[in-house]
Amino acid sequence: MAQRAGGHLEVCGWSRGLDLKALGGRGASPGVAPHAPEESRPPLAVLYLRDGEPERDLRTWAEEHGYVVVGSVSASEDPDPPSLLLDLCGRSGAGTVLVRDLQTLGPSLQSSYEALRRIYGSGISVVFVDRGLRVDGRTALGRLLMEALSMAVGLAASQQADRQLPRRAGRPPRALDESELRRLRDMGLSVRAIARELDVSKSTVWRKLKELEAGPPEIGKG
Repeated sequence: MAQRAGGHLEVCGWSRGLDLKALGGRGASPGVAPHAPEESRPPLAVLYLRDGEPERDLRTWAEEHGYVVVGSVSASEDPDPPSLLLDLCGRSGAGTVLVRDLQTLGPSLQSSYEALRRIYGSGISVVFVDRGLRVDGRTALGRLLMEALSMAVGLAASQQADRQLPRRAGRPPRALDESELRRLRDMGLSVRAIARELDVSKSTVWRKLKELEAGPPEIGKG
């Protein structure tokens, strides 16, 4: 799969900051594997593959963990992810989707969130194979993951909107009258009061006072 970029969400490549393992602790009660199928009979599963990901590796993992694979879908072949995936699950009766990680569901945080929301809405569970973590819309962990993703998506959208806002042209910096600055300083005025009198920022006053205290640079030194 082509390298994808996006924004700690460590769920997968672009998502630095949200750690699925940390989010779910060990992902299950002590002694219970987080990916263990819940049904008494082998559950049916569909593989959702990254671009160029060998199906063999994911299929081997599925068989080793008690899943019966009924088909697979490549993310690159799904024009409206996860439509093909949901269609195959519906036709085969599969109740579980096996993916390498969250990034497989979409090229961005927003698209992965929307894909996961649609999968949850169809009553299908998702197993993130890299973490051995099973989630769905009925579990507390699954709902927590969606809440965390929703917050991350909202934050990313807000940051993007801020970057697109036109920047206001600030007023040109005012020339600072050093003699006036010295006079006000000698009067014992505070930095805040001097800044107010000269109509400049406090940081400007601080900087200029430091320069005055340091004195002019000595030529030929340094």
